[in-house]
Amino acid sequence: MTGYPGGNVTTADFIAYHAAERPDAVALIGGGRAITYAEFDRDIREFTAKVQELELPRGSSAAVGCDDCYAHWLLLLALERRGVATASLIRAESPGNIALRACVDCVLAAPGFSAAGALRHLDLTADWLRRARGDGGDAADAAPTGPEDPVRILQSSGTTGAPKRVVLLRRMFEARVRQFAAQFEFTSRSRYLLTAGPNVWHVYGVATACLRAGGAVATDFVTGRLGLAEALTAHGITQVSLFPIMLKRMLEELPRDFAKPPDLAIHSFGAPITEALRDLALERLAVDFYRNYGCNEAAAAFASRTSRKDGFGTVWPDTTVEIVDDEDRPVPPGTVGRIRLRTPCMVEGYPDDPEATRRHFKSGWFYPEDMGVLNKARQLKVVGRRDEMLNIGGEKVPPDAFESEVLKHAAVTDVGVCTFANASGVEEVYFAVSFTQGETAEILRRISDAFKGFALGAYYVVRLPSIPRNANGKIERDRLKEAVAAAVGIEM
Repeated sequence: MTGYPGGNVTTADFIAYHAAERPDAVALIGGGRAITYAEFDRDIREFTAKVQELELPRGSSAAVGCDDCYAHWLLLLALERRGVATASLIRAESPGNIALRACVDCVLAAPGFSAAGALRHLDLTADWLRRARGDGGDAADAAPTGPEDPVRILQSSGTTGAPKRVVLLRRMFEARVRQFAAQFEFTSRSRYLLTAGPNVWHVYGVATACLRAGGAVATDFVTGRLGLAEALTAHGITQVSLFPIMLKRMLEELPRDFAKPPDLAIHSFGAPITEALRDLALERLAVDFYRNYGCNEAAAAFASRTSRKDGFGTVWPDTTVEIVDDEDRPVPPGTVGRIRLRTPCMVEGYPDDPEATRRHFKSGWFYPEDMGVLNKARQLKVVGRRDEMLNIGGEKVPPDAFESEVLKHAAVTDVGVCTFANASGVEEVYFAVSFTQGETAEILRRISDAFKGFALGAYYVVRLPSIPRNANGKIERDRLKEAVAAAVGIEM
């Protein structure tokens, strides 16, 4: 059973189908409990009956803030069934939370989640959740849905800039979920591990695709009940999505006698990954490995399989990619330039930011501000973000090229690279590193050895407690520069 744009079909309908076909099959695993499709379907119906009391009309919107992972999903699916677009809040206060609360029609938030700025607010108390799940109520038929109805609200800010709202319409949502289903090759035997909350679109969209295929989704890692390696083995996970920094930390902590899972495929997303890290993951953890490149605005652009070691990925069949210069003129194959994308499930802009819409959406193209190179065989290589390129002696260099070298040679937990101009106006490189073990002098020696062949001029190493990253695992370059400047006394 597959979804299709424009049909009156929601994720809850797929779950109801599997509940009728395979009622005892496991849908969700977490908290020491395996929830069957029959139980999942029943609970969705009861939550749908409860959210009907809110009288939110079709086409309205709601944001959910709830630490109970299962209840959070039930609310999202129940609201979707009622034709209400949803967003997910995180507990920590953030500009994204503030922006979401102000733009939706209702905020459903548990204690500890701020509701400041909300047009309407419902307290998700333990009593409300208990009554929603246990009153035996049943919902009316699902609200009719059309291809232009809003379904999901995302926050997209890249690595710099203020949060920007992205609204997925039904046709966009369906196309993206189908793309995930094909990419991850989900079946009823699949087991997918959540590694982030539903506020991260990649994880939420992939989990949706798994459930629609009749597979099982495990929550014990994202809820903090099990460690990553333990969750992979305890639940027989077949597919997992990981930020590179998350994968690196897990491999560093992996016991020497850890038994490699027999069927695990790892999908890396959110940030560049080094070849050495990928190879180590294949040696210790995975039988297959994919690098993913995409964005909230235009969906996935490519997924590169294990066999690719040149940094290129094959562009998806329904995705058009061009490399252009600063005047938006296409450049010859093999030339580095600005990436622009066009996909069937691309949004048309940012509802709250016309200036950012003007910059990033032009003539049917989306410009993610990434730099890349494209060859004739639809092979795309991303070399860095345009607004992050470092000026080293007049040459533009992506910071992740330096960050990869540091990770390869020095035993650091994380690294971020930025530059500051000295008194003469010359850009000097600052390596911001975080580490919990090892001596500072040894870290400095290894970094020095790693860059002996590089014409860097003067450079500096700064130790930070952590490297600032956003919800998608990307380094927040503005915050990184602020932290480095504060650590070394540079006025910005």
